[in-house]
Amino acid sequence: MTDKIETAEDIGFMVNATARAIQDTAFETVTGEAAWQLAGRILCPIFDYAKPQSYIDGMKAARQEFAGIADDADLQEDFQGALAALVGAGALASLEAAVSADAWAILQAHIRVVR
Repeated sequence: MTDKIETAEDIGFMVNATARAIQDTAFETVTGEAAWQLAGRILCPIFDYAKPQSYIDGMKAARQEFAGIADDADLQEDFQGALAALVGAGALASLEAAVSADAWAILQAHIRVVR
């Protein structure tokens, strides 16, 4: 795990990119604010408490691995690849789908930057 600190800009990048991926997929009925809220529910451990502890812990670790993403083109590319995998797995359709698919593990699997 990295010792970098996740910033508000990093979180904003991840949530906005995830919301765009939600809007750009077959889940087109989720748009605008609803897409942003769903992205937050999927990525944020405290946004929605209806997640198992293993998902919360895994997502915290996955997000920490993306610390610095706001200013790192390689991490941004890795995150976009992870989003494509999440879309392919149907994991962005709902919070339940993200939990079922272990979205955090998909995110971690797409980090190729060794730090």
